Amino acid sequence: MTPADKRVLEQLDRWLTSIELHLKYVDLDEASYWQVQPWPAHERPARWILELAQQKVLQLKSLCKAQIANNDPAYAESLELMGFLANLVGSQQVNRFIPLAEPASERPITASASEAGKSAASATPPADDATRELPRLTTAAAPKIDRVEQTREIPKLKMAVKRQAQATPRSTAAPQQKRAAAKPTPVTNNGASTQADRTQEIVVADAVRLLKWGKDWHELTELIARMAERPAPTEIRRILRTCRQRIESQLNG
Repeated sequence: MTPADKRVLEQLDRWLTSIELHLKYVDLDEASYWQVQPWPAHERPARWILELAQQKVLQLKSLCKAQIANNDPAYAESLELMGFLANLVGSQQVNRFIPLAEPASERPITASASEAGKSAASATPPADDATRELPRLTTAAAPKIDRVEQTREIPKLKMAVKRQAQATPRSTAAPQQKRAAAKPTPVTNNGASTQADRTQEIVVADAVRLLKWGKDWHELTELIARMAERPAPTEIRRILRTCRQRIESQLNG
């Protein structure tokens, strides 16, 4: 066994230990989860992500052992080079990853943190209550308009407009000016199209990643909809149908 083989197997064992700890933490409340380890900033992984990661690490470990048995020293070295290049070239500043959890850094969960997590969850109002409160805030913030004063001002405005129309000499260019004023100002949708393109790129990237992880096409809509800041399932389904050829080309490339 070469030093590279030993380093790769040790790294895979660390990952398996970390995933086992994550599977133990998956049922903790938010306050207890963030206390149990000195986590970096990340999005808390779901159970199915952890189970999929565990399956892929076990498959990679079995492949490494098979190549070691065949006296292939280049396999482990290639894995180390791939890991180095992925961190150097292909890494992105995102919070969706599984942080390394170690048994030595595990901290006991205090009762105060657990109670704080429960009280914070109970104090959060449901979504229906929040939507019912929005009209009340809007009504309270709207300025009160005196109906009497408003009806008094309307005749004055009409008389002023009428006098101005009488004082203005008639011109043959007036119909043309009216038609020019009636034309609506073109409105650009650059902001909306940019947001739609960004949403499409995110859904396409999610689909390519999930297909590489072994998921089927019929599972993509539900899995992507579970992720944070993703569009509705109907929009995801439309993007997958429209960009299927593009997704397959990226997957095969």
